[in-house]
Amino acid sequence: MKNKDKKNIKTSRKIKEIVTDILDIPEELLKNMTKISSISNKKIVVDGFKQIIDFSNNNIALKGKDISVEILGKNLDIAKMQDENICIIGEIEEVIYKK
Repeated sequence: MKNKDKKNIKTSRKIKEIVTDILDIPEELLKNMTKISSISNKKIVVDGFKQIIDFSNNNIALKGKDISVEILGKNLDIAKMQDENICIIGEIEEVIYKK
C-alpha cells in the first residue's frame, strides 16, 4: 500500500471519529460493527448480523458484520428477525465472541 493511500485511510478514520462525536452517532453505525445487547440471561439482541451459521435448542451461532457470536443455553429460539437484527430468547448460559 502506498503512503498516500495509508494517509487517506487515516484521514477517513479521523473524519468518522469527528462526525461520531459531533452528531452523537453510535460508533457501531459508522464503523460497520455488530452490536450485542442482553437482558438478564433471557434475551439477546444482535444488531448487524449477516447470517445464521447454526441453530438448535442449545446453540445458535451467528455471523456478524465484524465478529461471529455463539450463544449457548437451553430452549433457545429466535423470537424476532428483521433486516440485520435478531432477537434470541431462552435460558442463555454463555456467549462466545469470535473475531
